Amino acid sequence: MKLSQARLVNESRRFLVVVLFLLFEVTIPSPVPAVGTELSAADGQESVEELPDQLWFKSQELLEDGKIFPAAGSFNRFFVKFPDHPQAEEALWQSATLYREIAEASEQPDWEKVGNLFREYSSAFKGTARAEEAYIEVARAHIEMKSLREGLSYINLFMKRYPSSIFTPRVLAMKADLLMKIGRREEALELCRKFIVNKSEDYRHQYPIIASIFLDLGQPDIAVSLVDQAVSSIAPLSEELFRVLAVKGRSLTLMDSDEKTKKGQEILFYLANVSEDNKLRSQVFFDVAESVLKSGEKAAAQHLYDKVLALVGKNERAAVFSRFRISLIGDEQRRANELQNKAVLENPAGDQPYLEVLENFPQYPIAQDARLGLMKRVLFRGESDNAFDLGKAYLQNGGGDARKTVIGALGGILVKKIEGALAEGKNPDAFELYRREHAIVQEYPEGRLLFLVGQALEAMNLYDQASVVYYRAVALNHPDDQKSELYMRRAALYIKNGDFTAAERLLNYLADIYQEQRESGEVFHLTGQLRSAQGKIDEAAEAFARAMKVPETGERRSVYAAALVRVLHAQKKLEEMAVVLAEAADKKWLAGEELQTLYGLLGDTRLERGEGGLALKAYRAAIEDGLPTEGERVQTIHLRLGDILASWGITDKSRKHYQFASKGSNERWSQVALERLQQDKIDQSVAGLRGVLDK
Repeated sequence: MKLSQARLVNESRRFLVVVLFLLFEVTIPSPVPAVGTELSAADGQESVEELPDQLWFKSQELLEDGKIFPAAGSFNRFFVKFPDHPQAEEALWQSATLYREIAEASEQPDWEKVGNLFREYSSAFKGTARAEEAYIEVARAHIEMKSLREGLSYINLFMKRYPSSIFTPRVLAMKADLLMKIGRREEALELCRKFIVNKSEDYRHQYPIIASIFLDLGQPDIAVSLVDQAVSSIAPLSEELFRVLAVKGRSLTLMDSDEKTKKGQEILFYLANVSEDNKLRSQVFFDVAESVLKSGEKAAAQHLYDKVLALVGKNERAAVFSRFRISLIGDEQRRANELQNKAVLENPAGDQPYLEVLENFPQYPIAQDARLGLMKRVLFRGESDNAFDLGKAYLQNGGGDARKTVIGALGGILVKKIEGALAEGKNPDAFELYRREHAIVQEYPEGRLLFLVGQALEAMNLYDQASVVYYRAVALNHPDDQKSELYMRRAALYIKNGDFTAAERLLNYLADIYQEQRESGEVFHLTGQLRSAQGKIDEAAEAFARAMKVPETGERRSVYAAALVRVLHAQKKLEEMAVVLAEAADKKWLAGEELQTLYGLLGDTRLERGEGGLALKAYRAAIEDGLPTEGERVQTIHLRLGDILASWGITDKSRKHYQFASKGSNERWSQVALERLQQDKIDQSVAGLRGVLDK
């Protein structure tokens, strides 16, 4: 979807040539002598010395016989062989204009040759009456080659060099049209307004072009008015009149009136029947097809698009647009059964009609439909980055009726990207993506995007910023479960950030809206956290206990149970703590490291109180089957068990616990366990020696 490197290099070289010419009026050697030679050889003519009159007569004769291509080459050969002849100027002019006619009628036009010939004329005969017109033709040739920068450079230079030229209205119209092509719509509109103000005949003669621009600017009413003013000065039943009426017909079909739409279609159908210009007829059929498509008649529209393709070459604008429309209609129909048509929708070859519009006519209104359609295609096959670029291009070029659809797609892509960043712990990347694409974030109506961004900020300890993002997210659309989670995160963040007043206010609100619902368990839990942070341990215990009583709290019950156990420990209510732990273990609310850690905490506290038996019970519960068998916590528990049993004289069992602890990961505790084992050996030896001595 981007210009190839070779094309960029070629454009840069061409632009450099133009700059050199504009600055220094360098005369670029004409390539046409070779053309003339090739033509002579092609015509089977021998290279013989020709006199000026003979060659001039021959050129005229070829032209009169309708042999345009040989005539163009013959006139050019005359100029090359006799540059000082009185007829040289006319010969070069004839050659340039004939090659222009050939280019206009060709499917593979050589506009570079046309531009070179007119450039040579403007340089060799700069003081003549037609030099100005030649300058304009050079600009046009560059525009036809899509070298738009160079074309604009020639137009601007013309206006400086010939400020009072009779061709000024024509050049201004060309410039306005060119500005539209390169996306500078406001500047184009400013130029077009000059034509409305200036009512002179020269300016009115350009009304057809200006009307077409106003139409592309979305102002069909002005376009119709300009056409109506222009038709009086155009010959009846002429192709020029038909082209002007085509603008009116198209304008009427774009107005919000069934009556005007019908009238516009009638004008266009009339032109399709009376015009002999296939290029115009193709555009007319395309405009009718667009109008018919807008009314939902896809089959009729496709029939008209097929007519366009039968009338003109594949590179004509109407043909490019028609191929795209046919592809778009087909894709929309295939999406009705995506699974059946998956292979076709995923095939990159189907992108080509869309790309032809975007590469050749990026500033035309239809390009927005191409961006939208291609975005859907690449998104369907999982190319989210390409889809994102196309969606952004759609928005940057003015958006349209599908703006909400595009925002939805782009927001969905951002959600997946941020989810991926959070999963990998790349919180700064998630925030940077949010910051860079903030314009899209602001329009995205779903709250999950801001919800995820808030989590990233929270993980980065940017609590104030996360709080603001969460607050904004509340006003957006959320599934019920996500909205409740968002509320809970906000409350937890207030507590974490020390804003107890805001936390209290929010939790009171949540207690009202989630009364006797599953979510009330989380509200009680957060209330317990708030009371703990405030130092109100008894109230915290009460809140955690209430959270435990809420049914259907699922996996969150383990969090509530752990919180209750810890606050009971803080209250030194070890009997209640033991009861809750036993129930939590039995009902699988707590398991694994969490359960082991809490039983270890209970055992440590019992041991500190001198309650060896109760400590032993807690420690043994901490290493029951199904709980972790490795780690520093396990090592410490075995060491404590060894100490308790050793103090009771149960050395055979204490020795097993010491041996386990000696193999643990903490070197300090391993050393302590080894020392205990060594002391046990010493004690056994001493005991044995005493036994011998006692005998």
